[in-house]
Amino acid sequence: MLMKTMGKVPLLFLAAILAASLYAPLPAAFAEEAPSLEEGGMSPQAVGDTFIDNGSMYRVLSDDPDVRTVTLLMPVTIGGILEVPATVINLDSPSEPYQVVEIASEAFLGYSNLNELNLTNASNLSVIRSGAFKDCINLSVMNFYGATALTEIEESAFSGCTGFGSLDLGGATALAVIGARAFEGCTGISDELVLPQSIETIGDFAFNACSGLIGLDLDGAAVLTTIGASAFAGCVSFSGELIVPAGVESIGGRAFYQCPFDSLVFGGTPVSAGANLFGDGNDPSMLAHITFMVGPAPAGWSADAFAYVPRFGILDYPCGAAGFERGVFGTPWLDEWQRKEEPHITSVAAMTIAPGGSAALTATGTAPLSWGLAGQPAGVSIDSATGLLSVSSSQAPGTYPFTVAVSNGCGSASQPFTLTVSSGSIAGAGSGTGDGAGPLSATGDPVAAGFLFAGMAAVLGLGAIGLLEMGKRKD
Repeated sequence: MLMKTMGKVPLLFLAAILAASLYAPLPAAFAEEAPSLEEGGMSPQAVGDTFIDNGSMYRVLSDDPDVRTVTLLMPVTIGGILEVPATVINLDSPSEPYQVVEIASEAFLGYSNLNELNLTNASNLSVIRSGAFKDCINLSVMNFYGATALTEIEESAFSGCTGFGSLDLGGATALAVIGARAFEGCTGISDELVLPQSIETIGDFAFNACSGLIGLDLDGAAVLTTIGASAFAGCVSFSGELIVPAGVESIGGRAFYQCPFDSLVFGGTPVSAGANLFGDGNDPSMLAHITFMVGPAPAGWSADAFAYVPRFGILDYPCGAAGFERGVFGTPWLDEWQRKEEPHITSVAAMTIAPGGSAALTATGTAPLSWGLAGQPAGVSIDSATGLLSVSSSQAPGTYPFTVAVSNGCGSASQPFTLTVSSGSIAGAGSGTGDGAGPLSATGDPVAAGFLFAGMAAVLGLGAIGLLEMGKRKD
């Protein structure tokens, strides 16, 4: 009995001390450091700690009192719509909001019931980490307008998201980097790809196998420097013209493999370009027109950059730009493509034409060519578009020296020319075709044609009129 009574005394004593301490004032030093309820309750969590807000779990990235940041780590409960906020609240410190600056790697990997991603209010979001939404096959709506701080979409962030029908990244006005395979295999996109003007790098395989994309406008991407290997490979619904901006420095191999563009324009001259940019032996390219807006020709490209383009096409570049010569640039793939060349007169410098006759002058050079004469007699003229030299039926026989000239956008060429107008008129004597009516028209090699004409006349013992009479059709 005594022992039981004595055992109660220490317990009662301790209880009294504890009760007194609840009402005793805190030590001065502790009272200054501890936050009051009015100041937000308990202290914010440390870096690496997690908490839940509005159905998602967040991890603290920074506990700097000036800027506290978190990453959206994973869903706790999730419906069909994910709205990423600008800030979230930790209930342990409700007066200190955390900025949501990233979505963590594989945060929503394979969440098949997610169908809408809304970033309208995600004004602090700067990075979407690798695989964050990979294989969210029913994600059909994405709104990037409002994500004005987003600078990077990492590797495979949306790869395999086959459900969304359009991709408009134009609202992400600070987006600089689209990582490797970021949107690979997003086959449901059936609209034009819209990229922001801020884009600098498009990674390897970034849009590989996005077979429904129907348009690619890079013209406004003024700061774009890198297009990775196979970045747009397998985008088989592209068509028309592709413009590569002037600032692009590097294009990876097979960057546009299987993309059926028929025209390509380089605003500048990339430093490097890999092999098989548009096609290979299994899937030849459809390019028929390649234009370089500036020269000289690139020197650091793969020899097979334009492998398996069509045999014939047009290679356009500034007149006089070095390095684009046939057999130098793009050889052997572009060897038979038409170059932008200055004109050179190839026809002979002397001809004999009867009054009423004509002969075609010839020249090489990029079309269209424009022909002209200087110092010719009044009865001699030339068709400026075709180079057909004509002698009027009233032109007096004789020998007439004058100058023939031809020009195009690249330059001009001229040649002294001697025309001999033979005696006698051949008007109505036929051109070698039809019923013989009309002036004589010499085509092909004018000298050979003249020798043949004269030789036949001599052998047969006929004059020019008699020979032509023989060529008339018999009714």
